Amino acid sequence: MTQDIWPARTAMLAVLGGAAGLAFHNLLPPGGKTIPEGTLALCNGLGVFALGFAYVWERSRPGLAIAFALAVGFIAWGTSHFAGGTAGLDDIATWRMVCAAIAIAIAAPLFQAWRDGAGAEPGNGPRIPYPIAHDRAWTNLVLWFASLAFLGISWLLAWLLAGLFDLIGIKILKTLLDARWFGFVFSGATLLGGTGLLRDQIRILSTLQRVLRFVLSALTPVLALGLALFLVALPFTGLAPLWAATRSTTPILLACIIGALVLANAIISDEPADEGRSRVMRLSAAVLGITMLPLGVIAALSTARRIMQHGLSPDRLWAVTFVAIACAYGLVYAIAVLRRSGWMARIRQGNLAMAVLLCAAALLLATPIIDFGALSTRSQLARLESGRISPEKFDWAALRFDFGAAGRQAVAALAKSASPAIASAALEAQKADNRWVLRRPDQLLNGTAELKANLRVLPAGTQIPPALLAAMARSGDCAGKQACVLLIEGERAILFLNLQYAPFQVIWQRGAGKEEWQQAERGFTATTPGAQAADRQEVLEGEVTIRTVRRRQIAIDGKPVDVIFE
Repeated sequence: MTQDIWPARTAMLAVLGGAAGLAFHNLLPPGGKTIPEGTLALCNGLGVFALGFAYVWERSRPGLAIAFALAVGFIAWGTSHFAGGTAGLDDIATWRMVCAAIAIAIAAPLFQAWRDGAGAEPGNGPRIPYPIAHDRAWTNLVLWFASLAFLGISWLLAWLLAGLFDLIGIKILKTLLDARWFGFVFSGATLLGGTGLLRDQIRILSTLQRVLRFVLSALTPVLALGLALFLVALPFTGLAPLWAATRSTTPILLACIIGALVLANAIISDEPADEGRSRVMRLSAAVLGITMLPLGVIAALSTARRIMQHGLSPDRLWAVTFVAIACAYGLVYAIAVLRRSGWMARIRQGNLAMAVLLCAAALLLATPIIDFGALSTRSQLARLESGRISPEKFDWAALRFDFGAAGRQAVAALAKSASPAIASAALEAQKADNRWVLRRPDQLLNGTAELKANLRVLPAGTQIPPALLAAMARSGDCAGKQACVLLIEGERAILFLNLQYAPFQVIWQRGAGKEEWQQAERGFTATTPGAQAADRQEVLEGEVTIRTVRRRQIAIDGKPVDVIFE
């Protein structure tokens, strides 16, 4: 990539960024209020348009840069729009937005390579030179993180100067930095202006890119050895340990495949002249290329096992998608390596083809054309209606909160079912305002056991009312490896959480029916300056007491402030 210093681009990008920031200020409501329907989608589209233009704008053929920026901005707007505005993103909408981001990130270097490679040549059709696409992809990645670092440093410098002038009574800088509109304008102008400034220093970006690739290539033998030993050990350990950890098996294997893909390409580079020359490095890259496919097959088996046991869900369908992509990459790399001669050149060709296919697939998955929520809903309803799973063991929380609009519509329909058990459970799910109140009996049993293991009850020897224990288990508080203290005072109980870090309390109150407990209040507690945090072992095994402490506290207009002193 040639050096093209263009100061005017930096200035114009800063103006564009400032204008985008001002638009955000005017569009987004102040004070954390609910964002109106469609506003978030518009902001996402505008932001992606500005960033896309900043990354691809060159002196020549500016119309193409504008067209590309408009296209990716439209994709971002459309994905956000179909995600449902700001009503709260479920897993389906979140993954669609992730797919849109992946599609845009891949499309940028492909577009840049096509444009820089002179586009369509007579008789040859559209041409995307791999060296340019590969170099642009790495450069864009480095540019993104460098621009964010520039933005952060700029804010630190601004606050430093504001504090400096504030010392001599000049408060205009501090007033500006406190103003919401200035924060948006300053951030937009600095981010896009910094992007233009860094693009003028292509040699620096190239150096950073080479440093990053060198660091990654140095790690290649470590990952190659680790993955090879893992596969060698499998015949001796069998796959049973993997199936015992079915929730984590697929994500870990996919992470290993992504790591292998990135590190191998740090050695393969973008053209023969830049390939790794060390035999150890080349062998390590070849090992990574071969291990990707068996890891992908194991991940596919793990995902298939989960689907056979529990049916389809959006998360499992996304796992199927990512596993299929990983297996495709693994197949391309394994074939290239096993053919030996010229295997790095074949991988580069495969990378380009896979990039185009992945971009198209991610763009398709970002749209509502393929509805994983609807597919999952049909699968789970078939299991329920066929009797393969009882209404008591059915995951109503997932259907209500994870399957999108199709799941919510199914819950509404099941509430009118002829089966009393199904209708009752569906009606309860329809009324629920959070997933925790819909925990299944087996989940509640596990949650209760976990809660008991994490809980210290005061006064010592006090029995927890069963209804209170069930209510706390449904809330999900004091789960995992926490250590909590529960103080029972007649009709009221106070649960103290997160004692190791920032203490948090939940106040439970017994209802009028005497068999129901409801949360009356929850929030962080005031802490005494200098207080020592307790670890889990101390909370569960040490002597825990409640003491009455006299204190003095500052109050302003009669309202206490969390400033406690002796």
